[in-house]
Amino acid sequence: MQTSVHEIEISSGKVALSEFLSKYLSKGADEQRYTWLYMDNPEGQARAWIATPSHSREMIGVAAAFPRRILHSGKEIRGWVLGDFSVHPNHRSLGPALALQRACLEGLSTGEEGFCLDFPSDAMLAVYKRLHIDAKAEMIRLAKPLRADRKVAAKLPVPLLARGVSAIVNAALGLRGHNLLNAGPLAFGVETGPWGEEFTEAAFRWADPQEVRVLRTAAYLNWRFGRHPGKTYTMLTARENAELRGFLIYHLFEGDAFINELHGQSDAASRALIDWAIEKVREEGVHTVSAQWISTQCGRKLLEESGFHPRESRPVVLLGLPHKDGCSTQSQTLSWYLTEGDRES
Repeated sequence: MQTSVHEIEISSGKVALSEFLSKYLSKGADEQRYTWLYMDNPEGQARAWIATPSHSREMIGVAAAFPRRILHSGKEIRGWVLGDFSVHPNHRSLGPALALQRACLEGLSTGEEGFCLDFPSDAMLAVYKRLHIDAKAEMIRLAKPLRADRKVAAKLPVPLLARGVSAIVNAALGLRGHNLLNAGPLAFGVETGPWGEEFTEAAFRWADPQEVRVLRTAAYLNWRFGRHPGKTYTMLTARENAELRGFLIYHLFEGDAFINELHGQSDAASRALIDWAIEKVREEGVHTVSAQWISTQCGRKLLEESGFHPRESRPVVLLGLPHKDGCSTQSQTLSWYLTEGDRES
């Protein structure tokens, strides 16, 4: 079957795209999410491509890209996070998927310097392989257990015995924290937002000139975490004499905590924020706290020093734009700063 792919206008395509995505990608991909993710992004509207059979207008696939401001060597560059890739179950052969992703990458290759990021599924890895694109980077989840109740209950079916063993193990886990005595003059707080321009200024001041990263401006943070339609995020800040020294963003899900962002003026501020976040979510009864981090980023050392251990990893595709010979230009040699917050939700 011949497949036709073309870019769709974001505003007029809202109903059709959200209906397709909520049916074949995720039930949460509704019109409210579409408005937030595709239309309200402070960096600009998303771009989306749809696949149809050449003989009809039936939508059989979608691929999208979401704009970002990327900071590279002190210079701002246009970037895109790829996502919402979905193909109708009756057409999940490699042909339509290849046509969709090729059209998406070619459409983003306008001749201006930039980057694309993707956190592909196993199925998407096969598509990238056919496009001669390797996912040489990886995101690794680091986790720190705070409570043993779930694991103990799974192994000990007697509730009374399980509670007793859990209490002993939980007490032992609790002894591994309490590093905040080394926080020095830092004062910690929970800030509900909206977050001001001091975060934009910090995004430029704190950036390592040797790294490539998404700019966490105030506008971006307020949109990405303050106005998310499906999740509630908590921001913790570290300040010294009211001056911002670092911030950490996390959310809770099914009894676990997930760190989405961690940025500090110094390693000491970042480490103190991690330790304070651990104690805070421990008080909320969280079982495990996790953080996704690009495996090559030296900042993961801070998490490991606070008792986090590597768990599973997932591939990341990092591409330089514009693509030359068949969408194969890559940016694997650059040092990236990527966190869980760089994923789309």
